[in-house]
Amino acid sequence: MTTTKDYSQQIFTHKEDETGIVRHWHVNTLQEMVKLPRLFRHDKLLTSLAKKQVDFVRNNNGVNDTFLHTISKARLREPGILVMLPDVSYVVVDGNHRMVRRYDTGHLDMLFYTFTLQVAEHALLNIPPEMQKIML
Repeated sequence: MTTTKDYSQQIFTHKEDETGIVRHWHVNTLQEMVKLPRLFRHDKLLTSLAKKQVDFVRNNNGVNDTFLHTISKARLREPGILVMLPDVSYVVVDGNHRMVRRYDTGHLDMLFYTFTLQVAEHALLNIPPEMQKIML
């Protein structure tokens, strides 16, 4: 049996509350960067999932409740990707749905690949302001 992977393009948009900076991350590029640690340095972080954090993700990061129930057990085990920002906060760029689903099914931690902003900038998209209005 042959399985195919969905290679659809995924973009995650993040707007910093304090600065108003908008970044559009090409998630597929970050996923490929994980496979090239010599070129794109990253770490692994096992983090606890707190209710407050999961509720924020559920309510603010475009989590689709219908999609949550389609995530396979194998997919739930895959690490997410987060980017560390200069102010010591972070953005979960890949894995928001998995994080919520893991928490909802009793898993209170999740593994993430972590990139610094400097390294992750290789996956930023330059989207014109008129298009950004449509995306936000």
